[in-house]
Amino acid sequence: MQCPRCSEEVDELQTINADGKRKRVCEDCVGQLQEQDEIADAATSAMKGMMEYKGGRR
Repeated sequence: MQCPRCSEEVDELQTINADGKRKRVCEDCVGQLQEQDEIADAATSAMKGMMEYKGGRR
């Protein structure tokens, strides 16, 4: 099989939820996607902290 993200030949593809979508990628790409997701969550959290976001609408 070929990974659709990196185009490398692999024996097995894994399914992961990334960007709100299910994707089938190789093991290396799974790690990269998880890392990118953690970075995006940290950035969102930092931005909400700077803006003193309390949650909800008023």
